[in-house]
Amino acid sequence: MKLIKTVVLASCLISPVAFGQNCEFSRNINSDVDATGLARVELDVGAGYLNIRPSENDQVSVRARACASTRGRLESMDLVHERRGDRLVIDSEIDDNVSFSIFRSNDYAYIDVDMSVPAGLLLDIEDGSGDIRIANVSAELRIEDGSGDINILRHTGSVRIDDGSGDIDVDGLSGALRVVDGSGDIDVRNVVGNVHIPSDGSGRVNFDDIGGNVRMRGR
Repeated sequence: MKLIKTVVLASCLISPVAFGQNCEFSRNINSDVDATGLARVELDVGAGYLNIRPSENDQVSVRARACASTRGRLESMDLVHERRGDRLVIDSEIDDNVSFSIFRSNDYAYIDVDMSVPAGLLLDIEDGSGDIRIANVSAELRIEDGSGDINILRHTGSVRIDDGSGDIDVDGLSGALRVVDGSGDIDVRNVVGNVHIPSDGSGRVNFDDIGGNVRMRGR
């Protein structure tokens, strides 16, 4: 199947700041996909912030901003999508070969993604680094995260998280929660369902107002 690239709506722009980070060169990458017949969205993103919210229509909409330290690095970055039957696959293309030194500490490339999704889909997220925020979404949710904080608010559906490092905050969940965590604090509040943490490396763990059973190991 031919890979469909999202539409690049803006050319290179010089901008000093993006969401509190450096963003010397940037461009917007936007796309809309009809969700009719979709059952699953698979999102594989590298460095950058990820925000997911409910859609106001029957489309999966992506509003992304690619940022890089050089124009050449920016031109090699993209966010592509491909529909495979009842699945929508979204992948970021970022050159991760960044070299750091005391003389060149501002070499970077990342894509901040804001995505809206209709209710009822399975969201399968693989995230490299950067914070994740998901609010008011109705979906079965699976997250595999390398580093960065995860914040889930007022979610409907079961949630599974496999996290390397970073804090996890879940406030308002109608469904079961399962967390495998490497390091970082875990705060879980206002959950209607069971909570299972089979593995937790380090960090504070707090539960408040859990309607189901709580099981936790690794301490």
